[in-house]
Amino acid sequence: MGVNIMIAVTILCSPALLGSPTYFLAFLSFLDACITSVIASKMIADFLDDSKTIFFVGCMTQIFAEHFFAAVEVIVFIVIAYDHYVAIYKPLHYSSIMNWRHCGTVGVAG
Repeated sequence: MGVNIMIAVTILCSPALLGSPTYFLAFLSFLDACITSVIASKMIADFLDDSKTIFFVGCMTQIFAEHFFAAVEVIVFIVIAYDHYVAIYKPLHYSSIMNWRHCGTVGVAG
């Protein structure tokens, strides 16, 4: 989890990468850290506690968080795939097509 946060911070703080598609990688690292923290928190608590029970509300919250972060990760993968498609098949129009507004539209539509 710490490595994913470090990757996200490094990518977001680098001025050389400003405006490049590596922001998608930073977001994926952040999502991986979120998924890991959702799953690992209960697992660590179970290792430290003798009673390995979970309440229904806690279980549903954990399942919702896992599915939510996984769905957002799939949407980011779709945006990355579209970004690569545009970069390969329309390289001269890439900068005019893949602006931040269009990336946000594709992300919301995905």
